[in-house]
Amino acid sequence: MAGMLFDDLWAATKKTGALFPVLQEFFIFLESLFYMVNLFVPPSYMSVYAKCVDATMPAFEPEEWIEEGKVYPVKHFTEPLNQGEGYAVTIMDEDGIEIHPSASHWSFASTRFELYTLHLN
Repeated sequence: MAGMLFDDLWAATKKTGALFPVLQEFFIFLESLFYMVNLFVPPSYMSVYAKCVDATMPAFEPEEWIEEGKVYPVKHFTEPLNQGEGYAVTIMDEDGIEIHPSASHWSFASTRFELYTLHLN
């Protein structure tokens, strides 16, 4: 894999004629491998639900949105990127289809929900 990365780096350097911008992008890519957030998928013995407590509209015009007071099943969630921020929660509708606010926003902030877990026997 490292050979492929360096081959791509060399090809991009030859194409652009500039080594620094290519190296900078390469090291940003490598750094992103170390600082990715964890994705938590509830195990088969646990169900996670999210009750919407804040359905105020965001600054952008969403394609799909949530209803206050409604309970949604949670497909998965991530750890917060920064301390003090909530989780990114991916919820589903009654048919098990993910609800995405837009093509660029695939999750909702956990601050909009009360999260509940059920441990199944």
